[in-house]
Amino acid sequence: MVRRTIVAWCLSSALVVSGCSSFEAEWLAAKTPDPPEGSLAGAWEGRWISESSGHDGGLRCIITETEQGVYDAWYEATWRFLFVFSPEYTLPMEVTQEERVYRFVGECNLGWFLGTYRYSGEATDTHFTANYTTANDHGSFEMERVLSQ
Repeated sequence: MVRRTIVAWCLSSALVVSGCSSFEAEWLAAKTPDPPEGSLAGAWEGRWISESSGHDGGLRCIITETEQGVYDAWYEATWRFLFVFSPEYTLPMEVTQEERVYRFVGECNLGWFLGTYRYSGEATDTHFTANYTTANDHGSFEMERVLSQ
């Protein structure tokens, strides 16, 4: 367990150093006073929780539409037990829309340490909820759309 924590910290530190300022600039640019109608695109912020370990932390996301019904969600997650641990990752989402509710699913291989990350959930124009599973973890996250002033 200690070895995994050390390896995770080293990997995430490398990610933080290499991509932190890029994410911050893009996240600030994604905040808009008027989000696009009929789209999940924009800046989102919330929290995640692991239901298997109880760990939790902050979560920010930039969602961009790549083609009709397909989005990329670029996440920055923080862990409360490690101050500098905030890796970034991009996940594809297949989205269907029924009236004002978006339902989405996806999966992505996040490497040898985390393995395949599978997720599903639903969102409205302002609220986003999802459940996730990996080989060693499962949990949920919730976010709210962030608008600029």
